[in-house]
Amino acid sequence: MNFNAKLERISEICVQFGITNFSVQLDVLKNIVKSADFIDVGIFGRFKAGKSSFLDNLLGSKVLPVGVIPVTAVITKIKYGEKGKIAVTFQRGSNKEILINEIPEYVCENFNPQNEKKVYSVEITLPEMLQYKDLQFVDTPGLGSIFTHNTKTSFDWLPNAGVALVAISVDPPLSEQDIALLREILKYTPKVIILLTKVDLLSDTEIKEIEKYVKESLRKEFGREFSIYQYSIYKNNKRFKMNLDEQLLFPLMSRKDKEQEEISKHKMNFLSGSCIEYLKLAEQSADKLQSQKDILKEILDRENANLTNTIKELEILTNYYIIYTRNWLNENLKKYHSGLSKKLQNELENILPQWRGSMLKVSRIFELWLREQITAETNIISSTENRNFNQFVERLKSSYKNKVDSFRDKLSHDIKTTLGIEFNSLEFSTFIEESDFKDISLFRTFDFSLNLFWYLMPTAIFRPLLKYHLKNSVYEEVEKNIFRLAAQWESKIVSIIKEMKKQSEEYMRNEIATILNVILHKDNKLDDIRDAIKVLELMKKEN
Repeated sequence: MNFNAKLERISEICVQFGITNFSVQLDVLKNIVKSADFIDVGIFGRFKAGKSSFLDNLLGSKVLPVGVIPVTAVITKIKYGEKGKIAVTFQRGSNKEILINEIPEYVCENFNPQNEKKVYSVEITLPEMLQYKDLQFVDTPGLGSIFTHNTKTSFDWLPNAGVALVAISVDPPLSEQDIALLREILKYTPKVIILLTKVDLLSDTEIKEIEKYVKESLRKEFGREFSIYQYSIYKNNKRFKMNLDEQLLFPLMSRKDKEQEEISKHKMNFLSGSCIEYLKLAEQSADKLQSQKDILKEILDRENANLTNTIKELEILTNYYIIYTRNWLNENLKKYHSGLSKKLQNELENILPQWRGSMLKVSRIFELWLREQITAETNIISSTENRNFNQFVERLKSSYKNKVDSFRDKLSHDIKTTLGIEFNSLEFSTFIEESDFKDISLFRTFDFSLNLFWYLMPTAIFRPLLKYHLKNSVYEEVEKNIFRLAAQWESKIVSIIKEMKKQSEEYMRNEIATILNVILHKDNKLDDIRDAIKVLELMKKEN
């Protein structure tokens, strides 16, 4: 049986027995057959791991936006084309060609907040990609959480990955989020490569220690070896790029057909194995008394009806977390207000005598100085509190996962009690995205009418009054921007919380529907079930 025939048979089995959980994986395998001209190389990693900078540097063409602004939930694909072209595909299926300088308008958070333009992907073809003509590089949003708008599209696309380059920054190396990401990626592709980025930040000795630590940690966690490549867009860049080309990318292209075959087999084995688990549940339940099935159906129908109450509990939990988030952020950030205000006021005392000119000129110098100072200080606050932010979200995630796990355990208990069958349903997984918020907004120091009046006044006469006013402005602007930072974080966390609730609900509804289908569907005859299991197991052996 060839690949297409196997794929068609798996699809038929899923339809026949009502297994609805794997539509995405089936579509991915069908697309692999259609797009056999190149291998998809997905670039994954946490926000600020250096993914876009790496790709721009590797390809020698600065087309991807980089910096402190996170991208939206937009997949960006880059491949070879005789003529340069950039096309935006929208979620409703329409397309639009754009210029290279327009890319940020569709993929950057500040131009396309919450992906309000409903962009599905941006596809870039470049003549400069000729040396990589058998590869399509795919830049993904910073990961993380499949429950945030920045990361859901990344994980929706994850099954498509042929080769996964996982960018792990050396500052710090190998977080829990990296481990969770790798665990999920390994379900879909056997070819997972570690890209150790920003190695220019450490000495050669430190890099060797970091690489050894990452290698040993991954071996302990996964029981397998991972290829690790160092990379920096600054120090020793040519050597790192040549090493990656000669040891990974060029050999990958030379073995394109074989690599495609192995990738497809890996994806098909994962899909077949998952289907077999549900079919074994159907097989074991097929010879049970109808009265037992009727009891289980009543229980599952009751569980389905009780979902309304469970969803209400999730709603209460969600509302509580939203309020708790606001209070937590205020408590966590207000500690910076007094200290930062005093620090900047003291600095203002020292620097103000150096500013000469009219009241207007001094006020403008002050505004530029204060913007620069608050920007720098809030960047420090962001970096300091970013870990606390992600740990807080991790705790919220655990609460939702515990709720869903209780639901899964209840289903397994119901099946065990009524049919005597051990069954572990499809695991509910979540991931955490690391985020930064650093944009600052400052009001003008004086209103326009005062500027016109004081423009003519000598600063020396009014310097005491000016000093008093500017010190008060420092206090107010620090307070405003810290609260603004808190509001951005709150908006981000609330978005995550709402998506967690939504995905939890969808998982529970789909799981009950699938179990009802495979156990109670009248057309699911025992011989047919066993034949389907044999077909899938044979496929796995052939692979």
